[in-house]
Parts: sequence; structure tokens; C-alpha cells
Amino acid sequence: MYEKGQHLSLEQMTLFSVSLVLMIMVFYSFSSMVDETGERVAEDQLKGVSEAVLNGIYRSHNSYEEHGPSQKRLDSEIPKEISGEMYTVLIEGDELLLRIEGGPSVRRNIGEVAGDIHIRMERQFMGGVSSRKGIVTVQLDGDEIIIGR
Repeated sequence: MYEKGQHLSLEQMTLFSVSLVLMIMVFYSFSSMVDETGERVAEDQLKGVSEAVLNGIYRSHNSYEEHGPSQKRLDSEIPKEISGEMYTVLIEGDELLLRIEGGPSVRRNIGEVAGDIHIRMERQFMGGVSSRKGIVTVQLDGDEIIIGR
């Protein structure tokens, strides 16, 4: 009679252990999927912001080609946060870099524009323009395109 109770207890503990292991496996698989999806969404949003900044650079370059060295300022509204984090916009050589600190980043080649005209960051934003204000300016100043805020 006591053996029957022991078998039943052992059976219930085994079933509980298997259920617990399965729940932990499901939790971790969903957690990793959420993290991956969040990173992909952040990269896609960074690409969208890079399109807005590149659009300003190309418009400034076209103005330079049509009217020669002149003054023109374009303000581009950008999201203040992506995936709950602020990010920076930076020019490195002939590439536009958008990065979330400790997260994903996106590099985009500026293209032919970089060969025709000098593109640089505004002096106070040499480390990059933060998204905190929700705006990035692209300014044509003579034969330079200056990125700032």
C-alpha cells in the first residue's frame, strides 16, 4: 500500500519537473526571439533615419551643383528615441553612421557626393549629433556640407 503512494508521489514530482523544464525552455526561446526582433526593428528604424539625413545631404549637394557655393540650411526631423534609446548621427569619412550606444548601428555610404564636396560634422558635434532634440540640420556653407543640430 505504501508503494502505491510512493509511485504516485514520484510520478507527480517527475511530471512537475518536466513541466518546469518545458516552461523555462519556452520562456528563453521567446525572450531570445523578442530580443532579435527588437534589434531588427531598431536597425530598420536607423535605416529610415539615415535615409532622411542622406536626403538632406543630396539636396544640399544638388543645390551646390545648380547654384555653386552658397548658403542653405535643411532641418530634418528625426525620432528622439529608437527602441527606447537615444542614438547618434555621425559622419566618418565618406560614410554616415547611426548608432545606439550598446546596441545596433547602421553605416551608409554617402556616395559620389563625398568626392565633390567636403562633408563634415559641426565643430561642437564632432562626436556625433544626439537624437535628444529630434532634429538634425544639414547646412551647405560654400563648398562644405555641415551636419549638426
